[in-house]
Amino acid sequence: MAFATVTPNGNDTSWVESQALTRAAPTLSTDGVQLKDYSSFTVIVEANASQTLSGAGTLDCWVYDGAVNSGSGGWSILPGQTQSVTVSGKQRMAFTVFQVPCPRKSRIMFAANGITVSSGTTVNVYILGFNPAVAQLY
Repeated sequence: MAFATVTPNGNDTSWVESQALTRAAPTLSTDGVQLKDYSSFTVIVEANASQTLSGAGTLDCWVYDGAVNSGSGGWSILPGQTQSVTVSGKQRMAFTVFQVPCPRKSRIMFAANGITVSSGTTVNVYILGFNPAVAQLY
């Protein structure tokens, strides 16, 4: 699975990935979302249409940087930013805004881990980025 660009009103700073309720850890240097152009972002987990979240599981935070693994690059879990899915009976849950103080050319991914829904086997994970240079109000 890969993140697809979502373009509300022509804005290309948002992505969505349909994920299994437990997604495998990222492995490719192209997984996740590149942070180099963004000052902040938020994450939303969404049950599919006519489904709701059931209050269990996490979104595990992973970061990629080309400097690790002797310069070959690699993914590292960032446990301090893992987000618990605590909402039950609602279709979506949003998480606090994350600041990107020094973005480099790193990537980020939030991977579903044990999320439960009222029915079905997938959720949508959105990363909604903010780039002041191209910000649009909509």
